[in-house]
Amino acid sequence: MKINAMLSYGAEEFVQEEILLGEIDCDEVLVKIKAVGICHTDIASTKSIYPFTYPVVLGHEGAGVVERVGSDVKHIIPGDHVVLIYSFCNSCENCLAGKPYICDEFYRLNTTGYSKSHTKKRLTLKNGEEVSNFFGQSSFAEYSIVSQQSLVKIDKDVPLEYLGPLACGIMTGFGSVIEKLKPNGGDSIAVFGCGAVGLSAIIASKIIGCAEIIAIDVNDSKLEFAKKFGATKTINSLKQNLIQEVQNIVSKGVHHVVESTGNPTIIQNALDITRLSGKVVVLSAVKKGLEVSVDFKSIQSERTLMGTIMGSVNPHTFIPRLIDWYKQGKLPLEELITFYKLEEINEAVNDLNEGKIVKAVLTI
Repeated sequence: MKINAMLSYGAEEFVQEEILLGEIDCDEVLVKIKAVGICHTDIASTKSIYPFTYPVVLGHEGAGVVERVGSDVKHIIPGDHVVLIYSFCNSCENCLAGKPYICDEFYRLNTTGYSKSHTKKRLTLKNGEEVSNFFGQSSFAEYSIVSQQSLVKIDKDVPLEYLGPLACGIMTGFGSVIEKLKPNGGDSIAVFGCGAVGLSAIIASKIIGCAEIIAIDVNDSKLEFAKKFGATKTINSLKQNLIQEVQNIVSKGVHHVVESTGNPTIIQNALDITRLSGKVVVLSAVKKGLEVSVDFKSIQSERTLMGTIMGSVNPHTFIPRLIDWYKQGKLPLEELITFYKLEEINEAVNDLNEGKIVKAVLTI
């Protein structure tokens, strides 16, 4: 099957090409992609942070309509609206415990470029050269083949074009607060990095009822977005004294910190502004081998430093919760998202990098 897709060859710009998509297996589904979000992980993956080979079709925040299903597929039929999520084995101890985000096979299934069977790459160029798959979907394309377990069926009365980012960026930001940090109403929280993930953490903190929500970034335009979506205070850490500014707001330090920049030097800053017994959660796509150095005294005082993958949530149960918050007007997807056509992906990436927009979604 011939499809149009945006390919990465390991350079900054994506290239549009017509490629070939293989046939679905018995437990797979062919999805016509209607919209796909651009995540920081997609941008970072143009720079060899994962072990796949180039070229690759990136994209892992897809949403679309089911076009064809394999013979063993249950509960999903042609015409269903779906959000595409990551791949997982569905048989290891963590998957069976409802924690597919820490599947034993997570990195093999999502970042090596192969399909779930690990025997072939499903995408090829016209000359027969293999193209790597990404996160079990490669949704920067007109069509995607996805394992049935990696689909979340959604109601058709919800605008499909807004929902792809619920599968990664927004889910990760919300989950890091609601499922990982679990603040009480009235707690204080600081968020490093005000991209889509950080802003999602801010929105979640507002929903929970945190008393102080401090947004920290080096880009004033991103800090303005943070104010709009619920930050009670903002700090430009390039222009202001971070420690002093936080102490002026919360004298003993904050209860919780979300670190979404992926900058290892900021980890110590995050611990420094956290009160005794406070918690710091780190979430970002970084290259394997990146080292973090912290002062042991920072964590000896019962501060907790922890990581999360995909917000530590089960997407099959959490994405419906996100949709409920959207329906209630608590998750303003229309205000977070700016739409571009698939072929405008390079313009969208530039706007994201410059902080002009919060979340880019490509429509097809």
